[in-house]
Amino acid sequence: EAHNNLGNIVEELGKTNQALKAYKDAIKISPDFPTLHNNLGNAYLDLNKPENSIEYFAKALSVKPDFADAYNNLGATYEKIGKTNEAIENYKKAIKVKHDFADAYNNLGTLFSDVARFDESMLNYKKAIELSPNNEKYYNNLGTLLNTLGKYDEATTEFNRAIKIINKE
Repeated sequence: EAHNNLGNIVEELGKTNQALKAYKDAIKISPDFPTLHNNLGNAYLDLNKPENSIEYFAKALSVKPDFADAYNNLGATYEKIGKTNEAIENYKKAIKVKHDFADAYNNLGTLFSDVARFDESMLNYKKAIELSPNNEKYYNNLGTLLNTLGKYDEATTEFNRAIKIINKE
């Protein structure tokens, strides 16, 4: 666990290569700890090595098939490399495993917006807000979508909600 914690800290400090070493050392000690594989996948994603990320997220899921974070991260990886269908599939798996996973709904909303599936995007942003009403990012994303759709008054309302949350912090 100390190796994992060290990896988390050095990754937060932007020392991703040191994080990789810490996570790999931890995996040697605890190969069946899915969070380690997930963290290693995130570190590789930070280094723009999606193939490695996919490998480690898959390993995390082989150890723990109901690991919502790994599905969400796998979705983000597929999204990054332009594999939209695989990204959608993995975001949906994350939500199926963890019904209240606001970040997965938000990620799905962003992906649907990017591919001009605006109705689905709106539904997912609204679900993220319902699940986590104090996250300004979700309101901002919904506002951006509404702005894109030319719904300026509604967009302004959402941006103001985001600002209100930021000002409370």
